[in-house]
Amino acid sequence: MARSCHAASLGVALSITAHAQSRRVERQGVRGLHGPAAALRLHYEGGSATPHASCAHTSAMRYSTFIPTQPRNSSPSCAVCGQTIGPSWNVYPDGRVACRHHNGVACTWCGFPASFALDEYRYCRECRGRAITNSGQIVSLGKLLKLSLAPRSCWLADRVSLLIHSRDSLSRAGRSEPDALGMTEAVFDGTRLSHQRIWVRHGLPEEVCLMTLAHEYAHALLNQHGQNALNPVQLEGFCQYLAGVVVRERLGNSQPAQARYQHELGREDHYGRGMRLLEEAARRHGEAMVVSAFINGATASLGLPGD
Repeated sequence: MARSCHAASLGVALSITAHAQSRRVERQGVRGLHGPAAALRLHYEGGSATPHASCAHTSAMRYSTFIPTQPRNSSPSCAVCGQTIGPSWNVYPDGRVACRHHNGVACTWCGFPASFALDEYRYCRECRGRAITNSGQIVSLGKLLKLSLAPRSCWLADRVSLLIHSRDSLSRAGRSEPDALGMTEAVFDGTRLSHQRIWVRHGLPEEVCLMTLAHEYAHALLNQHGQNALNPVQLEGFCQYLAGVVVRERLGNSQPAQARYQHELGREDHYGRGMRLLEEAARRHGEAMVVSAFINGATASLGLPGD
């Protein structure tokens, strides 16, 4: 029996499938503010559960200070406080400018001086404006996800639900970490995997939310095909690679999406190393062969390190 849920104290669901027969629910959480975060790995019987991740930006952006050498007729407006700046200001790599005294708390996501706070996250005005906070926005991101994954035979139709939760509701649902970006539940009907739920944190900027959804969806895809027993670099690399494909296809013209993609690609943990490994494999063999090899358990044909 299927039922639809709307806004409630425990979050917003697009669809949740309730099973009348006996079932087993296994939860996987993800961490994200200060370290690796966000994805899923299904815990099969006899296996072990491991958190997976895509992390937030936490370091401030570098900037240069502009001091006019000649009088100017006008000064720019500060992107933090909106006031006219003078006589000098800080210029950031993305072109935004700010008063020189706005160099304290940085936006969690892009590193620009923060203006807002939500839970423990800090936001600049632009990132706050892109924050995903309701079910309608999740529906829209789900459609973007489908547009990229369905042509690649990677869409699981109604086998995965996408949901949005606040930090407090995530804690009540089974995750105690205050910096959780999301959580995934695997629902079993007896011993059969019948459904998976991907939860994402309320308030993630659009590009972060889409990358998290796509990364977790890639794990769900591998789980559905029973291909989750890969080494960490290959497992996380595939999920990061597929997430990068989705973000570049659907949001690639935006500077925040490009910055997010480069941030993930440049990571020095096994997520970043795996992502670079899979991008190189796609250049050598083609994307279709890479995706097919991972779904069908034929990664040895790619000649990846560790096989």
